[in-house]
Amino acid sequence: MDDEGTEYRTLPSDDERFHEYVRYAFRPTAGPWDDEAREDLRERVEDDELVTRANRGLFPADAPGDPEPYAVAGWHEFRTRVRGSFHPVGAVTAVATPPEYRRRGYVRALLREMLREFDEEGMPFSVLWPFKRSFYRDLGWETCSLYDEVEGPPAQFQSAGAGPDGEFVPVGPEDWETLDPILAAHESARGLHVDRSDEWWEKRVFQWWGGEDSFGYRWDDRTGEPRAYLVYRFAEGEGDAGRTLRVLESAWTDPEAHRHLLRFVGHHDSQAETVEWYRPHDPEARLLDLVDDPSELTLRTKAGPMVRVVDVAHALSALEYPTDGTVTLAVTDPVLPANDGTFLLAVEEGTGTCEPTDSSPDATLSMRALSQLAIGFRDATFLAETGALTADGGTVASLDALFPEEPTLLREGF
Repeated sequence: MDDEGTEYRTLPSDDERFHEYVRYAFRPTAGPWDDEAREDLRERVEDDELVTRANRGLFPADAPGDPEPYAVAGWHEFRTRVRGSFHPVGAVTAVATPPEYRRRGYVRALLREMLREFDEEGMPFSVLWPFKRSFYRDLGWETCSLYDEVEGPPAQFQSAGAGPDGEFVPVGPEDWETLDPILAAHESARGLHVDRSDEWWEKRVFQWWGGEDSFGYRWDDRTGEPRAYLVYRFAEGEGDAGRTLRVLESAWTDPEAHRHLLRFVGHHDSQAETVEWYRPHDPEARLLDLVDDPSELTLRTKAGPMVRVVDVAHALSALEYPTDGTVTLAVTDPVLPANDGTFLLAVEEGTGTCEPTDSSPDATLSMRALSQLAIGFRDATFLAETGALTADGGTVASLDALFPEEPTLLREGF
């Protein structure tokens, strides 16, 4: 119970109020909560181990009986690689509040309590996919990775494909152990790679949150070594628009393996008019150099999920560092007072110790900027140039050495 007259507590996975709020918030055209929705919930909870988690709700404090929540949110926990090591991450999802309780600060209060619980559970970072980026920026979350969305006719992907070689093999959730090494190789140089379980592969990759199954294929080279895979679905067009092949996930171990995936997609020109491919961000847009006519492709770079440091001292003490050094950081946190202060980070032999301090700061930055700096999405030079970090040139250089920028990709849906 807190001083705002609210109470934060767990909601069981089958509590209808959570699912009713989420349905209204994200699928209003589906209609009101009814017997059909209840049966669908029952089947999903029975079938999906990843759904059977406890959600969270913010309730009126000291209200008689079991009152309706002001706001609800989903809870996930998984392990994500940050700066070379895997760390537990608290993921927020399905934040919803009915219209009669909106614009009253209840979601902010709910998320504050979730962050405190993440901290108690030993999670140094939190991630989410935003419904509105500016809303979560005001609460300290910031963009942590980008992705590309490429659209065009199959013939263009075929034009960039490699010549026939090796073999494409149909795969499903039971084959995840042959796909996981491909994904690990593809993500080896990127931060935020998630340590997936077999249930995650089944429910979040091949069935995509309980939807109909997707198609999966793996490419093995002529020696039989698995080197690429993709998971996709078909979607019927509207009006005169033709069918679309949507590549939801793909990974490859090397450029040659990538070009075999391009060939495979291109061979669907008799089944699809358009290909939509959700891909890791390529800042050099090299795919446009491979195809015959890049003007026939549309490439959009989009902001991905958002990240937030949960506890400054815990997060910066948990990371591995490429060099030694000492720096004092003044951090502003709009949600958690424990993070709103000055911290001394001392790194020796690659191991950091971070504690609150009364010393004068070498650098001043927001929680948003610190979160991007910590995971490697932005370096101190960029943050200083954009006004997100204030420090002299020597401190910026020291921070760049301690927190070098590195590629990131959090591809997961949660």
